[in-house]
Amino acid sequence: VWEQSPAALLDVYLQNTQGPPGEPGMRPVVIFVHGGAWGWGSRTEYAFVGRFLQTMGFVCVIPSYTLFPKGNVQQMVADIDACVQWTRDFVPRYGGDPGCIHLVGHSAGAHLVALTTMLRLCQDAKINSTAAEKHRLDNVLYECGLTSSPSRIRSLRTMIGINGVYDIEDHFKHESYRCVEKFSPMARAMGGE
Repeated sequence: VWEQSPAALLDVYLQNTQGPPGEPGMRPVVIFVHGGAWGWGSRTEYAFVGRFLQTMGFVCVIPSYTLFPKGNVQQMVADIDACVQWTRDFVPRYGGDPGCIHLVGHSAGAHLVALTTMLRLCQDAKINSTAAEKHRLDNVLYECGLTSSPSRIRSLRTMIGINGVYDIEDHFKHESYRCVEKFSPMARAMGGE
């Protein structure tokens, strides 16, 4: 649906009724990013989340994203970021409010929404930064593959991570302790060995 990613598909869940009082036709939006240890999972497995949020009056967008080994975390974040842009641009067609987007992720999806949000905040921070700070922020954004697209953070009202991995090094130690690090795609998806 967006960009050139082979994973660029999404499902939109909505009610065929008007929005809440005071905002005729405009409903709050949830982008829900599925988990799956960066290497498996599918938006279709989370249709129940979309249907539930639909009954609660939200427009729910559930995207696919490039999974390991076809992509690494940089590509995954770029896919989620592109989904935020698509949602901001097109959700009014589905009755959603582009100024009221909630980014929610589960497990690996929580990690990806946290990274996407953090990187966009870094990009926004460049606006009021000194030259040295802008240079450091440019380096962070460059390393994460986000150099030229405009900020999308102002569309986001909240970022919610559910059961996510936020400290990759600590989680890798945990996987090593459990002797599953060789089976997990985590280190390789992060660009490690």
